[in-house]
Amino acid sequence: MNNFRFNTRSLLAITLIIGLAIGVLLQRKRLSDVQAARQRLQWTTSSAELPAGHFRLSVAKIVDSAGLDVIQVRVWAQDSRMVQIDDGGPGHIAARTNSTAGSHLHWVDITLVIDESNLTPQRVESAVVNLDGTEMSWLASGPIAAPGKRRIELNTDKMGGVYPGNDRVELFRVEGKRVTLSIR
Repeated sequence: MNNFRFNTRSLLAITLIIGLAIGVLLQRKRLSDVQAARQRLQWTTSSAELPAGHFRLSVAKIVDSAGLDVIQVRVWAQDSRMVQIDDGGPGHIAARTNSTAGSHLHWVDITLVIDESNLTPQRVESAVVNLDGTEMSWLASGPIAAPGKRRIELNTDKMGGVYPGNDRVELFRVEGKRVTLSIR
């Protein structure tokens, strides 16, 4: 039998090699995450033509996990427009579309964050919409409902597409109340 003797230098070298290997693996994982994020965000460049008087919504789920959803919505229009988020109540938020040099399309980004925090025996759900730096939020709470049933229901799976300029598009519902997007 061979006797292995480790001295301080050997242990330091082994530790260094293991540390470098872990560092390489973490960097590879980060690179993979960045590439996946780039693929998810390819929707942000839209060269397809829009019919006159219409607007396009592009939707990308940035975070999709149990209890937290982050969705990025980009609104495209042919000319400068006001985009408005409204829940039918007295308040709303609005922002004017931006344009990029050399492009005939105007756009504005909307970030939608749905957070679900379980508290016993209550569940609190919140929705925050950020439209060009302005935020509007909603809160829903109550007894924990049946599994899979939320008080805030997303509509983003069917939202992407081209719409006539006078349409209201439902972003989500808070306890049955519609929160919509429209352009003027």
